[in-house]
Amino acid sequence: MDGQTKKLLIVVGIAVLVLWFTKPKNNMVDSMRKGGSKKLDAPKTLDSKLAQEQHEGTVGIQAMRSAIANGETKKELDKLNRMLLNENGIKVYVMSNGKLCARNRKGKTVAKEK
Repeated sequence: MDGQTKKLLIVVGIAVLVLWFTKPKNNMVDSMRKGGSKKLDAPKTLDSKLAQEQHEGTVGIQAMRSAIANGETKKELDKLNRMLLNENGIKVYVMSNGKLCARNRKGKTVAKEK
């Protein structure tokens, strides 16, 4: 081997070592080898019970809002609220700003009127 080939191999070897030492420690290939990355996990799904409560809450709010818009009496509104509580476990309240809020039997707010 002549002198130029030896120098070329030494320079290439040193360049490879420098690149290997300076490579990023947490790249996508390494994280996939170790069992996956947090960025690539499946999206979280909404709990079906919570989704059902939110749906029933919005339906209850819509029913109560349409009853108020139709001019129903306080007695009829209370009757509707009891019916919603018995069937769906949702009670609709009027907040201080005049908007409606639906809560479950435990008192947790499941839906609000915008």
